[in-house]
Amino acid sequence: MRLFKFRQGNSDDLKALENSQLWFAKIDTLNDEEEFSWVLDKNVSDAEWVNLLCEFYQRRLARSNTPVQLDDMIKTVIRMQQPKAEINDIPHIFLKGIDSFLHDIKNSIGICSMAMASEEHIYPYPLTNPDIWKEYAKHTEGTATSKCYCLEYDSTVLDSFFDSGEDGKFTHGRVQYSENNKVIITVSDYAAYLKNERSSDLLRKTSKAAFTKKSKWMDEVEYRFISGRVGLQSIPVEALKAIYVPNTLEEKLRDKLFGIVERQYPSAEKIELTLETPSVGFRKL
Repeated sequence: MRLFKFRQGNSDDLKALENSQLWFAKIDTLNDEEEFSWVLDKNVSDAEWVNLLCEFYQRRLARSNTPVQLDDMIKTVIRMQQPKAEINDIPHIFLKGIDSFLHDIKNSIGICSMAMASEEHIYPYPLTNPDIWKEYAKHTEGTATSKCYCLEYDSTVLDSFFDSGEDGKFTHGRVQYSENNKVIITVSDYAAYLKNERSSDLLRKTSKAAFTKKSKWMDEVEYRFISGRVGLQSIPVEALKAIYVPNTLEEKLRDKLFGIVERQYPSAEKIELTLETPSVGFRKL
């Protein structure tokens, strides 16, 4: 699968290209303000509270084999969460804690977004969509497409590279689009997570939230790489297949880009496109 990454030609973009890196951004810096949305279900039964307390206790407080009564356990957990709390405050304390936990997950995730080729063509959409080029041009200091360019990556190389990571903190896939991109998190989900972090609905649901966007963004045809941390991540140089530059690109920036590509990615193609014509034109350089 062919993936496209539109860039804005700033110093950080050039440095990342020079070093064969991709930037994994925080969720709250992405273009959709409703990214990673969830609803915490506060309709919780007494049995669910007891189950959550038991799992929390076993995970955080089990340091000896001394048996304790349930009432003592509840009081201990409450004191641990909030020294002056009463038993009636249990729901408020834990709902606040779960919400904080979910925000911590959200803030720790790094996302690298790309556009998928949506047709079998040598120069497929989104390359042929002038509106996408114009949208990226809005975020540059230049005018029109004087500073924008696009990098093409091979998903097979990237997928294989991230799948082989020793820490296992990478995942990737197509973004799904829906009018309702919220997921419902329950207290039972959190209790199951405390019992077994690697096999719980909580992780499945947070993963679903990270790969779901509102339908209004469907034209992006997005593919995502998600990391357990925010920041630059190194990738194999063979992942880069081509660089596309508009004929309106500033000459100085064009020279810099081509210099980097020729030094670092000798097998990558350099292609110029013309956006002003009725149909976008392409020319290999």
